[in-house]
Amino acid sequence: MKKSFLPWDADQQKRIVPLLAGIVMIAGIFIFGVFFVNARGEQADRQIRAQILNQAVQLARTINVDRVKALSWTAADKTNPAFQRMRNQFIDYGRAVGLRSVYTMAFRDGHIVFGPENIPESDPLASPPGTVYQEPRREDMEAFKTALPYTSGPAKDEYGVFVSAAAPVVEPRSGKVLMLVGIDIDAVQWSKAIEHERRAGILIVVILFMGALLLLVVVVAQRAAPKKARAWWLYKDVTAVLLAGCTVSAIAAFLVYEKELDRRHLVLQGLGNSQSAILRNELEDMRTYHLAGLVRMFERRENLSRQEFQEESRPLTHAFWLSGYGWAPRVPKEDLEAFEARIRQDVSKDFTLYDLDSSGKKTLARERPVHYPLLYPEPYEEIKSAIGFDLMAEPLRREALGIAEETGLPTATDPVITVVRHEKAIIIFQTVQDKGVVYLMVRPDALLRYQAAESGLAPGMELALFQAQKDGDPFWLASLDGKQIAWERSFCNIRRGVPGFFQVYPLMFFGKTYFLLIHSDDIDFARQLKFQIFGILLMGLGLSAVAAMVVGFMVNRQVLLEQEVLSRTAQIRESEEAYRRQFSDNGAPMFLIDAGIGRIIDVNTAAQKMYGYSREQLLTMRMMDINILPPAQALRMIKPGDGHPREMFEFSHAMADGTVRDVEVFTSLITWKGRPAIHVIVHDVTDRKKAERDLEQKKNELVQTSKLATLGEMAAGLAHEVNQPLGVISLVATAFRKLLEKGKLDEARLASGLKDIEGCILRMTRIVNHIRIFSRQEKPAFLHVDVAETIESALTLLGEQLYMREIEVERAIEPGLPQIIGEPYQLEQVWINFITNARDAMDEKQKRIVDGNLLVEGYRKKLTVSVSMDKASNRVLVMFADNGVGISGEAKEKAFNPFFTTKAAGKGTGLGLSISYGIIESHKGSITIEGRENEGACLKVYLPLETKQQLVS
Repeated sequence: MKKSFLPWDADQQKRIVPLLAGIVMIAGIFIFGVFFVNARGEQADRQIRAQILNQAVQLARTINVDRVKALSWTAADKTNPAFQRMRNQFIDYGRAVGLRSVYTMAFRDGHIVFGPENIPESDPLASPPGTVYQEPRREDMEAFKTALPYTSGPAKDEYGVFVSAAAPVVEPRSGKVLMLVGIDIDAVQWSKAIEHERRAGILIVVILFMGALLLLVVVVAQRAAPKKARAWWLYKDVTAVLLAGCTVSAIAAFLVYEKELDRRHLVLQGLGNSQSAILRNELEDMRTYHLAGLVRMFERRENLSRQEFQEESRPLTHAFWLSGYGWAPRVPKEDLEAFEARIRQDVSKDFTLYDLDSSGKKTLARERPVHYPLLYPEPYEEIKSAIGFDLMAEPLRREALGIAEETGLPTATDPVITVVRHEKAIIIFQTVQDKGVVYLMVRPDALLRYQAAESGLAPGMELALFQAQKDGDPFWLASLDGKQIAWERSFCNIRRGVPGFFQVYPLMFFGKTYFLLIHSDDIDFARQLKFQIFGILLMGLGLSAVAAMVVGFMVNRQVLLEQEVLSRTAQIRESEEAYRRQFSDNGAPMFLIDAGIGRIIDVNTAAQKMYGYSREQLLTMRMMDINILPPAQALRMIKPGDGHPREMFEFSHAMADGTVRDVEVFTSLITWKGRPAIHVIVHDVTDRKKAERDLEQKKNELVQTSKLATLGEMAAGLAHEVNQPLGVISLVATAFRKLLEKGKLDEARLASGLKDIEGCILRMTRIVNHIRIFSRQEKPAFLHVDVAETIESALTLLGEQLYMREIEVERAIEPGLPQIIGEPYQLEQVWINFITNARDAMDEKQKRIVDGNLLVEGYRKKLTVSVSMDKASNRVLVMFADNGVGISGEAKEKAFNPFFTTKAAGKGTGLGLSISYGIIESHKGSITIEGRENEGACLKVYLPLETKQQLVS
């Protein structure tokens, strides 16, 4: 016996080895858990830093450089409009996205000093403008040199412990860092977020640990159990492995799901950065070019006429996001009468300063210290009725105008309804010294559409625009899909930290804080992610099942073998009983045949009854003994091949009394008692075969009857065809007799006359032979057939009739057509049926015209016969088209039914098209009928180049 290298005997090994393996597995899980939990914490830290850094960068990008240059970075900034505007925008931004600390820093006289921030002045963390940063971080100093954004911390300074991010605001021309925009999050908040992610990792590791421990307990307990109890423990083993595998699969799927979401967020952030940059540039162009351009017009000239204003501002009309723009002079109350008089004299005698009441109707303007009457609105022709409207009449316009006057900065209103078009717009005012104010009316929805058109949105991406307000959540301005409530819910979810494919970008312009909200609802990504998760789960379940089977086999091999023996014994017993019920007691005759030599090894009662042999007799015979085919051929045919596990054959079997029966034999290859056998099922089809033969005979008789009826209808025409050559022969004979009487019958005339007689006799012989062959009743012989020749034969037989009825026949036969396999005289019968039907249809139409039922001028009967190759289906196409009475929709559906006819009583049997349909079907072809009433009909026949019919020589 081979000695084990382990210091324990076999029974001890069964208990101790699994225990050692389990300890090693648990230790491995513990080591993995340490690294895994730390990795999750580091990943959470990276995500938090990336998020606040992106916020800082986006804030820095939206800050107006001119406003930064206007700051003194001293306590005097408290009254500086640029400082106040920036501070208010930071407050709006922090409130909207849930940031407590947004601040700015500049480098002055070797120190870092603080500027505008969103922290309330009463807060201990607040820093009045000009406050020196006593404990700056090294990264802050580096950022002023490198102009690169950064994150740092957690670090302690005089304000507390924070994780921070900062991004520079750079002067475009010089590249100098004007200031840093910083964002702080409390280190406690940062630590909680990381611990949350670590706890999730710890939970995963604990689940793995408990699963491993459970598996170890089950395996050890099973090994220690008595042999009789191991069968019960087998299910515990397998269940434990399955649970462990499913748990690991679920954890893997969860981790992949997290990673894919992170990747998707990064993709969305990249797309969002480009989208926000485009919109930011467009808003900057409004301020720098459009609005500033209007201001420069009035600064350069003292008196600018409307026509000059319209001409110089024409480029603005191409900005489709503009609802309008214009000029309103500043008119103090004491100058109002003089102003109105001057405008009535110089511009319009109907000019009146007016307000709008609550219903939108014009009323006389209320007396105010200062008025801003709308004077030059554009586009003029569309909104000229707004001339004279006092911009100070409406509260939102009045508030924005007051701020613009006080600060001298461009200022936007909250969304207002325009005077003429009654659409939602944001009005941006810019004062021009003491002269007045220019304005732009921007439609938020049009601005978003312009954004989408300029950038070419990625599939599944949607945009929305929000505006911050002093109290409450930001409110919805516009979105591409117009779903206000859904977008407002999405913004609330962002503030609460609910996961989703959203990105928010600040836009600080014109004294307001706007937000571009980008949402990705990429169905393809969601479907792909589902497939990935499903694939991981499915693979994990499969591996778990395999592992369960392997563990169950290794740990409980003997028990499984015992159970397999018992199970196999029960199955064999059940299988034998089922076989006896399904084989011996079956009503269909059945045999079991040795696959090698064809000997009958079993037979049921129904087979004994059908063949007239006893069971003992049949078991001494071979299956070939009752088959009338040669034995080798019969065995070769019924033995299924590798590629045909089940086949059907038709044979003739000899019964015990000497009679022969037609049978269908179904065979399949099976294994019987460990060796190959053929299972044979026999169906007696003698009566069915006899019925089929009788039916075929009746069909041939019907076709023959139709042929004879057709010949009867053609009798007059055939008589004329024969009489014509007989007349020629008679004339030649009479001429010979008269020439002979006169002695003028010379050799040349004799030879010429005899040649005419031979030609006429040959013509009559050809006609008579064709009629004889056409009318005889024989078994159909399928040959290589030229379809065009069969058509010409049919036209020859009916040519005289068509000529006598003045029917013009037009042939369109494609040259070089391939032959088909068919029965020529059956095809000829089909063509004759078609031609006679066409003939009768054209005669009927002529009769209706004569009787006055149809108003048709210059009617000429015409039959068109065409034969061509249909390349799409690789079949020969035959068409018979006439210009007769046509066919109705109802008749079209019944045309091929037996005994259906549209002809008058006594003029048709209704079998012609039915027989034709059967003949074409036997040629594996198809037949259709087209046409309308009084517009003619067309019969189409498609014939394949090859059929399954055997060629008969």
